[in-house]
Amino acid sequence: MPNTTTPPFLPGFTRAATTPKRRLILSLEALEGAGKTRFTLSAPGPIAFINFDYGLEGVVEAFQDRKPIYVATVKLDFTGGKESIITAAEKELAKVETNYQTALKQARTIVIDTGTELWQLLRLAAFGRLDKVMPHQYAEVNQAMTRLIKLAYDSEANLLVTHRLKEQWVNDKRTGQFEFDGMKDIPYLVQAHARMWVAEDGYHLKVGKCRQNATLVGLELMNEMITFPMLAGMVFPDSEPKDWA
Repeated sequence: MPNTTTPPFLPGFTRAATTPKRRLILSLEALEGAGKTRFTLSAPGPIAFINFDYGLEGVVEAFQDRKPIYVATVKLDFTGGKESIITAAEKELAKVETNYQTALKQARTIVIDTGTELWQLLRLAAFGRLDKVMPHQYAEVNQAMTRLIKLAYDSEANLLVTHRLKEQWVNDKRTGQFEFDGMKDIPYLVQAHARMWVAEDGYHLKVGKCRQNATLVGLELMNEMITFPMLAGMVFPDSEPKDWA
């Protein structure tokens, strides 16, 4: 009779016996002024902040004396013809790649603010423009963005990628709604994603997906509850506050 206690060895396979890493790979989308930068800075340090958005002023001051925060500012306002834009964007992208690789090894949290603009930089480096590019031309750019996100899975660092929202149009008409602005596969690549907004009763954060804890889908946090330690503690209910301090 077959051995039902120990399954036969499967060549090329390794038996799963992993422990979940105490880190979160999160995409956070919001309109300007909804509190996404403040949320990212509530994550544990050292924080490596890759800054496209210039939204740190007036926010980072509340956190910089409590934890080490290191900022690398990225240029995105290139001028000239197509070839000069490609050359300048490639040079800036190489700096981003170097900084990101270093941060994955040394930082506790990496913030990319914003992933919308990282996506723009990748496109400028590939095409020298952001418009009049056919969908079938995006394969290489998609792979580049995917590779950067996936690198975080091999690290111990939290990765928080913020994204902007853009007006939604249907049949050349505004719908009055807003949609994610960035590479469309991002929500599938990250472990969790959430949207933030501001209403009359304050700030809101709603979880749209959570791979580690599916019970959190649809969870809404408000005002002072909107912090990275609060959300991470819910994602990993067996963790301790010190894991996110």
